[in-house]
Amino acid sequence: INTDDNQLAFSKEENHADVKNYYFRFYIPLESRKGICLLYAYKKDGIKSIFQTEFSKFFNAMTNKNIQINPLTYDKAVLPWLEAETKEIRVIGFTAPRSIEDSISSLGDIDREYVLKPKKNGTFGKFKKFKNKGSEQGKLIEMLS
Repeated sequence: INTDDNQLAFSKEENHADVKNYYFRFYIPLESRKGICLLYAYKKDGIKSIFQTEFSKFFNAMTNKNIQINPLTYDKAVLPWLEAETKEIRVIGFTAPRSIEDSISSLGDIDREYVLKPKKNGTFGKFKKFKNKGSEQGKLIEMLS
């Protein structure tokens, strides 16, 4: 992507690489559950895929916990997505007042996930409107937070 005009500069082929070798760097603050990991992609399987597959086995065996890696992206690469129409909102971990999960909590730890969809062929508006706290979309996000 050309960072000046946000257009595709050229299509990357399988034999084109951003770097010659794998590269990774970690920063996990003491007493923190979150950290930062910088990884370079290489060919079809990026180092993230390889790392997550291999390290997850080790991490789970040592801690009995799972590891999750969420990607970050370059700001200008996201600009076209801000103009996209929002067709679904998925809220994970949201606790609604008097939810059905409260009445069945004795069954164990229950994950809550709510999916909001507009009427058929409708949208919630452009994705960028969700960043504006004064918009209807922004108010919805505030309510769900």
